Amino acid sequence: FASEMTEPRPLVFPNLHYYAHPHDRNKMLLAGPCWRKKRLLPNTQWALFAPPAAGHGPRLGPLRSTKNKFHLGFENKVTLNPERESMKLYRSSTEITRKETLGRRISLAGLVVLMLGLLSSFIPSWYPTPESATTAFTQFLQQRWGLIAFVTLPLGFVCASLGSYYINRFAQRRWPGLKKLARPDEVLLRSMKGLDNKYALFIWSLPASYLLVGPCGILHFVTRGDRGKVTATGEKWREPFRISRLLTVFAREGVGNPTRELHDQESKIRNLLSQAEESNAFDEIPIEGAVVFLNQEVELDLQNPSVEVLRADQVKAYIRRKAKEVKLTTSKLRAVTRFLEEESDYDEE
Repeated sequence: FASEMTEPRPLVFPNLHYYAHPHDRNKMLLAGPCWRKKRLLPNTQWALFAPPAAGHGPRLGPLRSTKNKFHLGFENKVTLNPERESMKLYRSSTEITRKETLGRRISLAGLVVLMLGLLSSFIPSWYPTPESATTAFTQFLQQRWGLIAFVTLPLGFVCASLGSYYINRFAQRRWPGLKKLARPDEVLLRSMKGLDNKYALFIWSLPASYLLVGPCGILHFVTRGDRGKVTATGEKWREPFRISRLLTVFAREGVGNPTRELHDQESKIRNLLSQAEESNAFDEIPIEGAVVFLNQEVELDLQNPSVEVLRADQVKAYIRRKAKEVKLTTSKLRAVTRFLEEESDYDEE
């Protein structure tokens, strides 16, 4: 019914037509001459209706609710398709907030340590001779300033890099093509918009960071959010050296080795499923992983990678393709979803 027609098209029943929804192509709008005493379905937003006067074409009007009925005016009442239930979401917002806070604190500590290392390099200028250091503390600084700088500078660099890693994965930031700040999990969730309640997405509430269960089986994802060029050859990943990378060293997540992360996640998922009451209950459910690059400005050079590599706008098509290949039974899907829900540590939203 996702039609783009501008003219009404007759259905089986006389005087009943459907139209394309002006804002949502997944909805059908029904129109009839006048339906009285109809109890309407909930979650209805728009309807096309014909006014009582003969000879007038159908008009578009918003629905307003009065108790259990939706009125359009002119005593017309129509029923149309209710909205589909959206994908179930099990997200640990507490874990995301905790790691974001941890990243900010580590970054701050790294910057403080780097500042101490920088200040220690000025000690020879402040205390050029042993006689100029009049206290025990200044004498210690005057004698050990080189060791202090040698230790604090690499330590601060490691702390700042580790904090940046957490911030890039769990904090809100700007993304090309999006007007609002968003976390990586929100960008990935946005790419799956339109999936129905047969699917359930677990975000940082299971051993795998992003796990989707549905008619496609079990899919888990590893995400990256940096821009720039990334080359994937087999199981090897690399980024070509650029001067701009040095200028943004503390603001980058780094490509790392997503293939190894996917293998680790799959092992954790299988270990979790093996804890079910029937140890082999979910052995037939396929488990597959993919690497998702969330930044639209990334340049991917794929040379027979050993895992699936996707952009954010390709995720939904990948999921639907897998659903056609797998065709998981409804009973098995409900059982594995219920089990993962019980094992997950998520927050009510």
